[in-house]
Amino acid sequence: MYNVKIYSYTNTGSLIDFKTTSVPTVNFATLPAVVTSPVLTLTGSTTSNITWTFPALTLQVTSTLVFIKATSAITAGTPTNAPSAYTANTAFSSGTVYQGDAGAYCVYNGDGTSVSVTGLTGNTTYHILIYTVVDASNSDVTNSYSAGATANGTTSKIEPSNQPTAYAVGAVTTANIPLTWVAAVAGSQAPDGYLIKLSTSSVTDPIDGTDPSDVTNVSGGSGNKKVTPGSATGYSSFTNWTAGTMYNFKIYSYSNSGTNINFNLNSPPAINHATLPAAVTGTSFTVTGTTTANVSWTLPGAYNSGNHSTLVFVKSASSITTGTPTNSPSVYTANTAFGSGTQYQNDATAFCVYNGDGTSVSITGLAANSTYYVLIYTVVDASNSNSTNSYSASASQSGTTAKIEPENQVTNFAVGGVTTSSIPLNWTPAVAGSQAPDKYLIKLNTSPNAVFDPS
Repeated sequence: MYNVKIYSYTNTGSLIDFKTTSVPTVNFATLPAVVTSPVLTLTGSTTSNITWTFPALTLQVTSTLVFIKATSAITAGTPTNAPSAYTANTAFSSGTVYQGDAGAYCVYNGDGTSVSVTGLTGNTTYHILIYTVVDASNSDVTNSYSAGATANGTTSKIEPSNQPTAYAVGAVTTANIPLTWVAAVAGSQAPDGYLIKLSTSSVTDPIDGTDPSDVTNVSGGSGNKKVTPGSATGYSSFTNWTAGTMYNFKIYSYSNSGTNINFNLNSPPAINHATLPAAVTGTSFTVTGTTTANVSWTLPGAYNSGNHSTLVFVKSASSITTGTPTNSPSVYTANTAFGSGTQYQNDATAFCVYNGDGTSVSITGLAANSTYYVLIYTVVDASNSNSTNSYSASASQSGTTAKIEPENQVTNFAVGGVTTSSIPLNWTPAVAGSQAPDKYLIKLNTSPNAVFDPS
């Protein structure tokens, strides 16, 4: 601040004569130096930090004023107000309005180098204007302001308004569970993307401000993936699934990223679904009589008797219609007497003869000389969230039971022209009846009592 007087005078040298009454006087300060490095750092959807570097020390006593405005730059104009005219309030729009722009508010009046502002609106650009001001007023009732320092930034978005809908699985295999959904309705805040979380146990909710890294290898029993953009409707690239295993899934809409990531934790869509179990191998159908047979198989290496069941169905005369099985294993009551177990879901003439964790079953009640078809599945015991169960690919086998005893013997059994070295035999073939013979067995002996019946 400089104080200035001006004197009228006459003459020069030793005769100079000044008028010292009613001397005109003014005082005026030079403009203070401007702050440097103004930065507006958004710390959330409603908060920000403003920092600056104070100019080099001067002999003037100054204050720093910080103003903030939403949406557009502050109209600087030519500020003249004394710093004392401004009452700062860190809650946006609560401080004194700036002299040159009624949309800008004072959030700081002091001698520091930072201020934290609250009460902002999400996803909105804010502009700041910073001055240093000489505290003492000039004689013309103005104050000397530095040049203005400016910066701007955009607050983070608020939490997405809505979650995706229709969360479901696609075509599940032993090695993949594709996921689909309908993108969230935008509402007042559309999502930037979706976080998928999966686990073989319970799924824990994410935490706002903690941006999870993608984990797409799920061999450890859990994983997560951020899928963008907000219009995305599916994901199918998780890897290293375990066959025949139940997975729990949740999906969350989110906005922003990094420390500003904001998840919608309100009722995230959740589903559970199992990968398909591996199928049995080495199936066999061994006929043990006219009405009995043994069926055997080899369980897959990934089979877990605590979580899986093996179902065996048998049908007469034609192959079993496999369809797409979905029933819980508990629906089927097995009975080794053919025709007595529960009917198969997709073929009413196929019957359950086995439900368990073993590798073979002996079947009774079959018809002689009849072909039977076998269908074997491994199934995940726990049901999926869509009320289905995950079935393996089918394994099949077939076999024909033994014929019953021929109904009739040959007739007219006689010898032909006997010689010293031959006794020709001839007969009339047996009448077929209910079971025709396949062939005839001839037995002979020199003693009548030594010809024993076959067994």
